[in-house]
Amino acid sequence: MMISVASFLFFPAFVGYNENGVLFGASVMFVLLGAFLCIFPFCTPETVSSLGVKRSVRVGRTISIVMMLAGVTGVLLSA
Repeated sequence: MMISVASFLFFPAFVGYNENGVLFGASVMFVLLGAFLCIFPFCTPETVSSLGVKRSVRVGRTISIVMMLAGVTGVLLSA
């Protein structure tokens, strides 16, 4: 399971190149990682103990949405 998740997240870094290959690959990785963290908002135990479960999940999803927006911006800039 973990190998398939890791290959899914790092696949665009090696395959998805165009003339701005590094920016495009990193941006696609940001979008995929943001989507993965939005579905599964993993938070550290320290975050859960300081913010509570609901707020830590909300913070995790907010950070993942920001990551996806940054990735989409990078993909658009590399096109």
